[in-house]
Amino acid sequence: MQVNLKKTVTAGMLAIAICLAPFTTGCSIGGPDEATQHVIDLISDIGDVSLESAPVVEKALGAYNDLDERQQSKVENQNELKAAEKKLDELTAATVNEQIASIGEVTLEKEAAIVDARNAYNELSVKQQKLVGLTDVLDNAEKQLDELKKQFAVGQSVKTEQWSITLTSATVSDKLESDKSRTYWTTEDGHAFLVLEFDVTALTSDKLPVDDYAITDLVANYEGNDYTDWTMQYIANEMWLYYSHTYLDANLPDHAFVYTYVPEKAISEGSLSVDLTLGGEEKTIVIR
Repeated sequence: MQVNLKKTVTAGMLAIAICLAPFTTGCSIGGPDEATQHVIDLISDIGDVSLESAPVVEKALGAYNDLDERQQSKVENQNELKAAEKKLDELTAATVNEQIASIGEVTLEKEAAIVDARNAYNELSVKQQKLVGLTDVLDNAEKQLDELKKQFAVGQSVKTEQWSITLTSATVSDKLESDKSRTYWTTEDGHAFLVLEFDVTALTSDKLPVDDYAITDLVANYEGNDYTDWTMQYIANEMWLYYSHTYLDANLPDHAFVYTYVPEKAISEGSLSVDLTLGGEEKTIVIR
């Protein structure tokens, strides 16, 4: 058999010339080049994967991603890197799951824990977020916290730049009365008054109407039914007066009676609450 020695020698010399050419990197006819071997060594150093080994895994992963496709194909232990990355993602997601699970019953005191859990979830990669199985629990905890923060009880106040508003009473009765008036209001048979009383103080001289800005958007809910027909009154010189666009002078306190009609049985039974806006803040008053 005849061999074309000239052609063989020429091909070999060409390969050598390419490897010796300036700026040529990663030249290796058979094995991995220096950069590729460095990645192989980084992967070998990972060992058992834990949260503490995250920097080692991330360093190896970053170096691997910096290689081109030809170099990556020569990383003989790349499957170990992928397995380490998967394990680290699972461990990281598991810590957030545990953080969410530890919230337990939602109370106002749990706000910091809920915020921390949400921040931890947001810091995860998209791939890691998909491994968090308690996202619904976190979503529900945030909703419950929002509802709790809206709840407004007798004695509590809302203070803005323009208003100071304090809930002084929340009752259900068949009579609307006050010791500052010699007259009172009664309901028709089968109905009762749901009465909210507020101390209202204007803090600026803008003279905004109380019923347009201070106390608005009232909706009572009694056993699943909404009641939106509200009346707002105050007492001056023992007379009941309507608030319709009544303005308060700056720093002048006033006492508001805000009421609607509900079924008579609401006096003593059934769930009853009021959603409203006080000084621009959404609140919920739970009567029962």
